Amino acid sequence: MTDQHPVKQCDPHAGYHAWWVEIDAAVIETLQRDRYLMGKELRLFEQEFSQWQECEHTVGVANGTDALLLSLMALDIKPGSAVLTPSMTAVATVNAIVRSGAIPVFVDVNEETGTICPHSLEETLKRLRRRSFGLKPAAMVVVHLYGLAAEMSRLCVLSEEYSLPIIEDAAQAHGARYRDKRVGTFGKLAAFSFYPTKNLAALGDAGAVTTDDLRLAERVRALRQYGWDEQRQSHEVGVNSRLDELQATILRIKLRHINQETRRRRKIAQHYNHALLSTSIEPMEVLANSKPVYHQYVVRTPQRESLRQHLEKQQIQTAVHYPLAVHQHPVYQKRYDQLLHQKLIEPLVRTEKLAEQVLSLPMYPQLSDGEIERVTHACREWSTLRGGTEQGSTEK
Repeated sequence: MTDQHPVKQCDPHAGYHAWWVEIDAAVIETLQRDRYLMGKELRLFEQEFSQWQECEHTVGVANGTDALLLSLMALDIKPGSAVLTPSMTAVATVNAIVRSGAIPVFVDVNEETGTICPHSLEETLKRLRRRSFGLKPAAMVVVHLYGLAAEMSRLCVLSEEYSLPIIEDAAQAHGARYRDKRVGTFGKLAAFSFYPTKNLAALGDAGAVTTDDLRLAERVRALRQYGWDEQRQSHEVGVNSRLDELQATILRIKLRHINQETRRRRKIAQHYNHALLSTSIEPMEVLANSKPVYHQYVVRTPQRESLRQHLEKQQIQTAVHYPLAVHQHPVYQKRYDQLLHQKLIEPLVRTEKLAEQVLSLPMYPQLSDGEIERVTHACREWSTLRGGTEQGSTEK
C-alpha cells in the first residue's frame, strides 16, 4: 500500500465540503434576512423532512436529546414511572428519560444486531407486572442502533398488549426501513438527531420530533418554546429548545443529498461484508426485511484491542460505540443495581459482552475506494495473523 494518509473513522468536514457551494450560498441568503429563529427556513425544513420521512409532522428542536425529552413530555410520562430502554445506546437516550423524571428500566439486546431484544422486553414487563414496587411501565424507547432497524413487528405487538407507547430513538437511523416502512413511523413519536456526525448532519446541534398525531405535534411545538400558545401565553412549563434558521438552512441542503449518501454508505458496507466473510471478524447482523443506513459499520471480536491496534498501525482510525453501556456509567450504575436487587430486570449479559467486543470501522460517504480497500486489507491481514477463520467458525 503506497497511500498512507490516515483513514478517518468519520469526517464531518468532508460532509460539509461535499456540498459547500450550495451550503455557503444558502447560509449567506439566510443571513441577509432579519429572522434567525422560528422563521421560514425552519418551516420549510419541517415540511421537507416530513415528506422525506413519510410522516405527517416534524417539529424542529435544538438537539436529539431534547427531541427524546420533549417526546416523553408530550406523552405525559409521569415522574417515577418506568420507561423501558436498552442500555446499549448513547448516554443521551437515558439522560432524556431521567430528565423527564421517569426511571429508566434497562432491557437486554440481541447480541447479533445490538438492538433491543423483544423477549427480554417481554420478560421485564412480566416482572414489573408481578412485583409490587409501584413501578408502573409508561413507555418504551426503542433505539435503532448504528442505523440498523430494531425488530418492530414484535415490539409493536408488545406495545399493544401492554398499552405501552413506543418512542423511537432514530438518531442514528435516518432513512432506514423495516418491512418497507420508514424507521421512525412505527411509534407514537420519533426523535432524530442532526449532530455533525449523523447521516443527516447539521454543522452544530440540531434535532427533530416526528409523529403522525396532530395533537402530539402541537404539544411538542408548544413545549419546545416555554409551553407558549400563539399568543405567547404559557399553559404549561416547557423548555427552550429551538432549531435555528442557520441549521435548518444547512439541513435543507443536506436533505437533498441524503439518498445519494445513503447509497454510498450501503455500497461501503457491502464491500466490508464481502471482505470479512473469510475472517474471524463478525459484522453486526441486519434483520430480514429491513434496510439499514449504516450510521456506523460495527464489527464484533473478542480481540477488539488487538484489531484496533493493528488498524492504528496502518493509520486507520476506529471508534468504540460504546466502550461502556449506559448502566455501566457511574451515575447510572446504582439505578441498575437497585433494579437487579429488586429482581425487576435480568442481568444485561449480552449488552455487557457487546460493549467489550464492538468496534466501528471507518464509515462515511466520502471514503474513497482506495481507503475502503486499505481497511479491508488490514482487517484480513489481522485475521490471518490471528489464525484465520478458526475463531469465527467456533463461535458460530
